Amino acid sequence: MTETVIKNTEPTQTTSTTVVNEYILTIGDMDNEVRVSYLQCLESYDGDALWGLACAFRMLQLAQQLLSGENLWQRQKLYIVSAHPGPGGRYCVEYITHCDSAAGRYYLLPACENLNCCTRDMQYIWWLNDDQKTVRISLRNHFIPDSFFTLLDQVNNEQLDAAEKATVCHAFNVAKQSLAKSIWQYPVHEIFSCSIRNEHLAPGKLPATT
Repeated sequence: MTETVIKNTEPTQTTSTTVVNEYILTIGDMDNEVRVSYLQCLESYDGDALWGLACAFRMLQLAQQLLSGENLWQRQKLYIVSAHPGPGGRYCVEYITHCDSAAGRYYLLPACENLNCCTRDMQYIWWLNDDQKTVRISLRNHFIPDSFFTLLDQVNNEQLDAAEKATVCHAFNVAKQSLAKSIWQYPVHEIFSCSIRNEHLAPGKLPATT
C-alpha cells in the first residue's frame, strides 16, 4: 500500500486542528500533505513486535497534534531521539517520519543500544524536535499492566525448559496483541504524558532527559 499524497495543500482548519482520525495520521513532506494509515504501516512491517508498532503510531498521532500549529508538521524538519529500543516502535517512527539513523535524524539513547531483548525496565519515551521546539512524549506508567511484565520476566528466564518456554512465549504474544488492541480504545492524552520545550535540538545532540 502507498501513502496518500495531497500536493501543495494549504493549511486549513482541518489540517491544523488537534483532532486526529483513529487509524490515520497526517504529516507534511516537501509542503505536500501525506496521510498514512496504521494499516499501511502494519502491512509493510514483517516483524512480530506489533505492540511496539501500535504504541509508536499512537505516539506519533499525539506528536502531530503537538507539532502542528498554523502549518502541518514536516518530515524534513524532524529530529527524533528514542529511549525505546524495540524494533516495532523504531520501524513505525522511521516509516512515518522518514527519520533514520543513517541520515542522522533518528538517535537511540546510548543506554538502549545494547538491549537485545524486552525487559521490564525498557522505557517508552521519545523526543521529537522540529527545529523550534522539542516535544517529550512518554507512555503513562499505568497503561501496561503488571501481569505483562510478569510474563516478560518469565520469557527472559533461562531456567525454563523448552515446553515451559513455548507456553510462556505464547502467553506473552497474546498479551502483546491485547495491548496492541487496547491502545486504540483511549484518547492519546490518556495513554501518554507530554511536555514541550521551546528549543532547537541539532541532530546528534541529546535532549534533557527529565
